[in-house]
Amino acid sequence: MKIKHPVYFGQLLHKRGFKDWFLYLFRQIEGRKFIIEPIHQDLFQLFQDIYDLKTTRDNINVPPRSAKTTLAKYFIAYTLAMNPKANFIYTSFSQELLSTISRELASILTNPVYLAMYNQPIEEEKEESNPINEFWQEYLQKTEGKSHFTSRKITTKENGVTLFASIGSTITGLGSGTRGATTFSGCLIVDDANKPSDIHSQTMRNRVKTYFEETLLSRLNESNTPIINIQQRLHLQDLSGFLIETYKFKTLKKPLIVDGVCQIPSQYTKERIEELQKNEYMFSAQYQQAPIMAGGNLFKKETIKEISKEELPSNYEYRFITGDLSYKSKEQNDYTCFCYWGVEVINSLPKLYLIDAKRKKINAVDVDEWIDSWIASKITTGFRYICIEDKSHGIYLNQKYRKKGYPVPSEEKLKELLPARNIDKIARANNSIPCLNSNDPNLIINKDIENWQEMKDELLSFPNADHDDFVDNVIDGVHIALLKRKATFFDIL
Repeated sequence: MKIKHPVYFGQLLHKRGFKDWFLYLFRQIEGRKFIIEPIHQDLFQLFQDIYDLKTTRDNINVPPRSAKTTLAKYFIAYTLAMNPKANFIYTSFSQELLSTISRELASILTNPVYLAMYNQPIEEEKEESNPINEFWQEYLQKTEGKSHFTSRKITTKENGVTLFASIGSTITGLGSGTRGATTFSGCLIVDDANKPSDIHSQTMRNRVKTYFEETLLSRLNESNTPIINIQQRLHLQDLSGFLIETYKFKTLKKPLIVDGVCQIPSQYTKERIEELQKNEYMFSAQYQQAPIMAGGNLFKKETIKEISKEELPSNYEYRFITGDLSYKSKEQNDYTCFCYWGVEVINSLPKLYLIDAKRKKINAVDVDEWIDSWIASKITTGFRYICIEDKSHGIYLNQKYRKKGYPVPSEEKLKELLPARNIDKIARANNSIPCLNSNDPNLIINKDIENWQEMKDELLSFPNADHDDFVDNVIDGVHIALLKRKATFFDIL
């Protein structure tokens, strides 16, 4: 399509914001439409917020094939279109990645469509840079067989610079952002700072953190110059985890699977996801952005057995429900979660089955309508009791279900059945975990439950997970069935 006044059109397009600008330029330059997946809306908004300086310290934790690097390089082009004096530093552990991004960004900036609208000629250069110290010198020699890093630089006619420099290299004389700027004038972008093959080395993790603190943090030309750390999670103590804990970075966390739905369906088929899930540690970290501390978290994979719905027992000694309520539905708050359990006793040894579960971020006032029919459907022959913590909205639900004639224990009996709340959750978990048998697991899960993968990630990541509603249910279920298993229906009412 030929545009009569491309410069004027370019200005108008830029004013529409990053998302519209990107979608148009991507189609013109790449020759195809960008496929907007569920994962992308929040990414578009975050880049816009960064450009508007509404946020300046951000982690972006997304799975592979999410177009994170594509958005980042177009974001640089978006900035340079109207501010050719802007300065960026782009760094990664991978020199190959930096070389690719540098070439692709240059291709965007020199594309006839971009030049017609913005007329920003550039110069490209490649230079050698020394390692920052002896450690990185030895590391580079060992891994790459050379003594210098290769850096790349793109300079505009207005002397704006985008430097592509490897983690571990010296960065002298250049900074990100522009001195005295009151609007967005560039930023520091860290893209995959940790190398996957090095992630289990505490030395390498610490070296990356030190490089960030002692080298990258000093490369900001203004205090309001944003820092964007883009990374698929690899470890609880990777750079993202460090920035969250130490520097209180805001985090946009985008798992591949949310509430059982794939967020990048054009890239991941059901078969591909099942294939990836075979490596649970890798899938939880890189795809769900919920790294598990291998061997370090409280609940262990070997203490849980997963079976299909068809493999569940047809009869149980008794069944019961536990519930953990949240009181707000905002993204940062916990889920409300109800679990439906069955207890089977074989040779006097109990086994606890998670038969079904309901989990959602929901306001307390909406819980009744959401859960009432589900609970009612479970109260059949052999159902023993409903155990919801007698707190806040849980008090109301317990009173309501007692009036309906449901088997809800009295307040005193609830205190006996549920683990004491006057000790913290980690202590409650530690009290329950000895009941779990790793040789012949007695915690058995229906893996066909909706959202099981997210709940499983939460359990195996505890106490380092973002949410712990399912963990609460497991602790309560184990306490009731395996610690209090001699209680009978008549005892507790």
